[in-house]
Amino acid sequence: MIGCLKAFATGVAALLLAAPPAPAGAAQAGQAAERPGPAYRIVAPEVPVHAINNRGQAIGNVVTATGVEHGFIETDGVRTDIGSLGGYSRADALNDRGEVAGVSLGVDGLDHLVLYADGVLRDLGPLGASARVVGLNERGEIAGNHVPPGRDNVPFLYTGGRLRELVPPDKTNDAFAQALNARGQVAGSAATEDAVVWQGDRIDVIGTRIAGWSRPADINDRGDVVGTAALPGSAGPNDGRAFLYRGGRTVDLGTLGGPFAYALAVNNRGQVVGGANVRWLASDAFLYEHGVMRNLNDLVVPGTGWRLEAAVAINDRGQILSWATRGTDEYRIVRLEPLARPQR
Repeated sequence: MIGCLKAFATGVAALLLAAPPAPAGAAQAGQAAERPGPAYRIVAPEVPVHAINNRGQAIGNVVTATGVEHGFIETDGVRTDIGSLGGYSRADALNDRGEVAGVSLGVDGLDHLVLYADGVLRDLGPLGASARVVGLNERGEIAGNHVPPGRDNVPFLYTGGRLRELVPPDKTNDAFAQALNARGQVAGSAATEDAVVWQGDRIDVIGTRIAGWSRPADINDRGDVVGTAALPGSAGPNDGRAFLYRGGRTVDLGTLGGPFAYALAVNNRGQVVGGANVRWLASDAFLYEHGVMRNLNDLVVPGTGWRLEAAVAINDRGQILSWATRGTDEYRIVRLEPLARPQR
């Protein structure tokens, strides 16, 4: 699934979400018996990307020679400019067909919803301010947010050739879409800080079944939702930790030994990635699978100098995108490529 990115990851981290120690049996750093060897190698693309599909294609944004930002799609290391409607363009989401959805400034001075497909950038109509796409599926549906004149943020789903407003359960405009899956389900949050799932004309308020407050980050094609919530045992009313909501049941994903954790993406295999506290004001990227949260820094080929801080995307092939630091002046998204594992 396609995950959100630096703004979301750093914003959640800034909340200083708190959690108790990881459950018994969770893998901790130094347990060599559970780490037979590196599982990933780190690749730092020439131009950082922020989303990846199941074919390994990725998208990002780059400032062109004319000084204007354009979105691009990268396939096998080759970048293709998606073009624009006259001003800037931004690639926000992509699907497994290699189509890209985003926003472009038109000659009318307004942001427009755009879809790049088959080498052509299509104008899907004007949007309000602060427009951003959060998901694109294989049916061509697009989820996102914008602020129409005189209103608060409005989540939307572009489907059937029209833009449909996603109305929150309390009928206010204070709601946000966060992710979209192949079934047309949109995960987001309402004004009460409840996690919700929109599907068609139905709204499922799942937040009341998760915790006092919950902020979803992603939804996979099975309808699994991940994010951050004030799960039982949190240190305070504004503290929380990573959750997986599946089939009406909430799973606390644990921590890496520090006080908080936040989940940012889930794939269709049920693997979850995000960031977790290892010491005060410091977090490491994690991978949760088979009931165990593990520090991704323990799973990569050593000696690269990179420190993985928050993983923001994972596809069904296990490729991961993560914010990483190296030295004192490098902070960017890198890609983790799974290594071939020996057959047993």
